[in-house]
Amino acid sequence: WGACNHVFHLHCILKWVHSQTSQPHCP
Repeated sequence: WGACNHVFHLHCILKWVHSQTSQPHCP
């Protein structure tokens, strides 16, 4: 569970960072 959750968390961060480049804003 920890490993899967970690991967999912990284995926969310990557998507968030990618979104930041288009429209920067605080989460």
